[in-house]
Amino acid sequence: KLQLTGTSAFPRLGDDGVTVAPWPALAPVMPGAASLKPMPAHRLAEPLEKLRDAADAAAKSGTPMRLFLATIGPLSDHTVRAAWIRNFLAAGGIDVIESPMCRTSAEVGAAFAASGANVACLCASDAVYGELGEVTASLLKTVGAREVVLAGFPKTNRRELEAAGVDRFISLGCEQVEVLQALQKAILG
Repeated sequence: KLQLTGTSAFPRLGDDGVTVAPWPALAPVMPGAASLKPMPAHRLAEPLEKLRDAADAAAKSGTPMRLFLATIGPLSDHTVRAAWIRNFLAAGGIDVIESPMCRTSAEVGAAFAASGANVACLCASDAVYGELGEVTASLLKTVGAREVVLAGFPKTNRRELEAAGVDRFISLGCEQVEVLQALQKAILG
């Protein structure tokens, strides 16, 4: 729940120039006294740093961590969610290939097929999800999406969206590290 600027909020993809060095060993408080072994130090950002390192390693081996972001409907229907999901994904080293603004499921399917990605994220308003979500998720699965995720957590048609092919919903309050690990695994196949 705690946002870490530069890590889980406003992350920067690629090399940020930051290196991590171990904390120096502590000297005894009193000369000749027994030294105590300090508790292991853990950074709050460590789980996300490990995901970013895994993404960097995958990119170096020729498999960049990318997914297709299907923005559906007018700009006003998806801008806020698209910005939020890009930041959410970047925290785990996952970049997006954003679709042109699509108004139909067929446009989304064609853009996904041309993207070269194997995982897709639907990004629209709840109203658009109600109108086009199911057919679009189904079409994405048909044209080869290993996993289809949806930005948001619609209140009305979640079961229908899952039946049509949505594998997970990404929204505020979800377990970010767990979701990002699963997405990295799906991208790598």
